[in-house]
Amino acid sequence: MDIAAILPQGYTWVFLLIAVIAGCGYAVQGTLVASYGRRFDPLLVTSCRNLSFIVTLSPLLLFAPVGSLQSLLPFVGYLLLAGLFGGLAVTLIFVSQRTFPVGIVSGFQQMTQIWLLLLSYFVFEERIGLPASYAIVLILCAVIFLAIRRSSMPHLKEVNLLALFYVFLFPFFLGTAFLLVAWVGRQSNLLAAGYAWEVSIGVFAFAIFWIRKLLIKNNASKKEQKLTAKDVFWIGLYSSGTLLGTGGSMLLYGIASPGVGQTAISSIQMISMSLLAILLYKERLKLGQWLAIFVILAGLGILKIFAA
Repeated sequence: MDIAAILPQGYTWVFLLIAVIAGCGYAVQGTLVASYGRRFDPLLVTSCRNLSFIVTLSPLLLFAPVGSLQSLLPFVGYLLLAGLFGGLAVTLIFVSQRTFPVGIVSGFQQMTQIWLLLLSYFVFEERIGLPASYAIVLILCAVIFLAIRRSSMPHLKEVNLLALFYVFLFPFFLGTAFLLVAWVGRQSNLLAAGYAWEVSIGVFAFAIFWIRKLLIKNNASKKEQKLTAKDVFWIGLYSSGTLLGTGGSMLLYGIASPGVGQTAISSIQMISMSLLAILLYKERLKLGQWLAIFVILAGLGILKIFAA
């Protein structure tokens, strides 16, 4: 599907509008669902979140040509791999939000763009220039600062090496998943690929949850509550903002490289989540943390200019 072909000439404003809508959609759902990821089993929350997309993301298929889902059949293996990586990434994001403020975790997520650009270089042969390389180093320095900066909040756990490992691992899983979905979508249909990928994340998370439950008895933390039907409903409702996020992402993947498209969306998402977390969870960031976030934004801006 050539999305760029259906846009008007000089469609920069369309690109920016889609990025703002998608970024805000991701931010609202991510901030709201964070409270459930902190209280319940992260795998189970990921399962409920993404399986709810069978319904809430179905409008994406209304804008896809008839037979779009069937066009994905030759690429099922790639989508399943993307689903596995996506499931691991979303689960680790929930785990990370137990140790770090929501806004800081969204800052860590910006490493996804670095992985996307590096992987795009090898898969799509999209060149990375020297300025973009400097931007990558700048973002990494800011992310490392966020990782070692303490955020003493009563509802968060103490930072440990395992938590640091998780926040540097999940962007790789997420970036690889985004790249796989973008590639499949370019070969078939981006909107259908996005829908199938999001749902497959829920399937994999649910499968891993039950396999772990069968193999390891009494593995649930005593502090974790049990999900009720009401909780499942609210997780699904709060997660519905992903319709804007994933729909926008797939549209931008048809306009620009996955790295550039996701960079634009994540910039909006990071600021929005940091501000929403102040309102919802009283997670006020320190001046140094805000400065690091703006350094990341500057780095993302450089990537947008020189990696486009």
